[in-house]
Amino acid sequence: MIETIENATPTLELQENWSSIKEDYRRSYKSNFHVTMGTLDTAGRINLAPIGSLILKKDMRGFYFDIFATQLSKNLDANPEITVQFVNSSSWFWLKSLAAGKFATAPATRLFGIAGPRRKATELEISRWEKRIAAAKFLKGYSLLWKNCKYVRDIHFHDFQRVNLGKMTR
Repeated sequence: MIETIENATPTLELQENWSSIKEDYRRSYKSNFHVTMGTLDTAGRINLAPIGSLILKKDMRGFYFDIFATQLSKNLDANPEITVQFVNSSSWFWLKSLAAGKFATAPATRLFGIAGPRRKATELEISRWEKRIAAAKFLKGYSLLWKNCKYVRDIHFHDFQRVNLGKMTR
């Protein structure tokens, strides 16, 4: 087990593919507005949580607003290893892929990393998040969910895996 966020040295393959991984993430987020984060609890059970606030940065790192997923937070405090999976759920992507008999890009990707401790978000991080959700600012749910996002966790990614769906996957 990698014990600290500083030890999360990215593989060369992750570094070489980071731009395309970020593009896959962008397409995935556009189609379903969340990723799935997986952690292990102290009994070794897998906990999966939908998180809509992940923001990937340029250097194999990212952060997310740590607000609702209390079990995820408890698990990360005990064991900082995390898996993030994002799936391109666009109907158009799947129809084109099924018609062609292959995926033009990965249908899903997993990132493996180490999450840091919960900390106060910077003004820049809050600004990036508010820009992403600006269209919802005038909706009732915005105030209920995202008005006071103040705490984040950094994630240093060290590896990745494209999800293989048989013969249709390149």
